[in-house]
Amino acid sequence: MIANSIGRYLLQFGRPRGNQIHFNGWNSVRQVAVVGLKNEIWNADFWERFTQKIEAQGKQLTAAVFDPDIGRSNSSPETASGQGLHRFGRKDLDLFSKPKPKVLEAFSGRVFDLLICMAEEPVLPVLFACNSVQSRFRVSCYEDSLSACDLMLIRPADMELEVFIEQVFGYLEQINAA
Repeated sequence: MIANSIGRYLLQFGRPRGNQIHFNGWNSVRQVAVVGLKNEIWNADFWERFTQKIEAQGKQLTAAVFDPDIGRSNSSPETASGQGLHRFGRKDLDLFSKPKPKVLEAFSGRVFDLLICMAEEPVLPVLFACNSVQSRFRVSCYEDSLSACDLMLIRPADMELEVFIEQVFGYLEQINAA
């Protein structure tokens, strides 16, 4: 548990500071990044509908999903990821639960218009990944560990992810350029 404590300490220094908001409304978004947990996003039907919704609006989607079962001896073999979806597991983390650089290659060197962080619980690999992605505007479920987000929404326990995401898009569409 010492490594976990050190990981949380390192997370504080990895937070984006002074993130200037450059969000000119949903219509100006071209590149969307999503980081989440397998249990939150890894539903093939949901992911396909989500991808279609984003791409139908002319936006490019890149996502990373932390699957804690990848790398365990009893885990099932990895299945093909959807287009733009990158999976990583425990084998892809360092001692302090920070994703190794190769995990986030799809995000490096790019500044996304929007980051959606689907971390409802403080899971270090997801929090590190969210903090590593450069974006102009950050949206997440409310979580103290993600205080660098620009918009944080509370998702009721009985609300399905798809309904919550629709509400997030609804809020984003209401934010217009000044």
